[in-house]
Amino acid sequence: MRPFNNVSRFTPCVVIALALLAVSPAADAAPASSTTSAGRARVSDLDPPSCGAAMRKFAPTAGQVELGMYNGLMVPPGNHGLYGTQWRALGPAVGSIGARIGYFPLPWIGGEVEGGGFPGRTANGNYFNAFSVRGHAVFQVPLRLAPFVLVGAGALVVRTPKAVLGSDIDPAAHIGTGLKFRVLRWLTLRVEWRGTFAGNRNGGEGAPAMYNEVLLGVSFVFGGLPRLE
Repeated sequence: MRPFNNVSRFTPCVVIALALLAVSPAADAAPASSTTSAGRARVSDLDPPSCGAAMRKFAPTAGQVELGMYNGLMVPPGNHGLYGTQWRALGPAVGSIGARIGYFPLPWIGGEVEGGGFPGRTANGNYFNAFSVRGHAVFQVPLRLAPFVLVGAGALVVRTPKAVLGSDIDPAAHIGTGLKFRVLRWLTLRVEWRGTFAGNRNGGEGAPAMYNEVLLGVSFVFGGLPRLE
């Protein structure tokens, strides 16, 4: 009976020791889990703002007016119709400079009118200046970095001495595509391609002449309704 009494005397001690061993891993795991959670919170605090929020910053809103100017190059076609009395080949590229005003009743659609000039030289070195008057509808993605397309109509005008090109007015249609970037709420940078179709050197018979332009512009933005988040 004595061995049994000795075992029964040590049994409570064994039970307490096993209980302590069972609780100890859970206690060690709790701080690690807490640290991991805290670590995740700290990493989350360092996450950059979402791309969506950055693209919506300074995004176009309804009712804005844009007043801008542009400069670039125009590549005249070989069958151009910019002449009145005497056709002459033009240089490989001429300037394109002008100003525009636009109104956007909705963030994604608006209209613009613009006037510009094409200073340059003929292939034999004579200086000339042609002009354009154009209006078009603009369809844009209403984000800070906004791709856009446009389509419109207008006229190309040339006024030079008779010995150079003479004088003429041709109706024209144009299309274009480009990219706008809203630097500040009131300032937009713009790059675009423009294709203008007008009468050719044969007085309109056959395919129209196509004038290609690459333009860089800057616009100042006024007004607009508050943007709804």
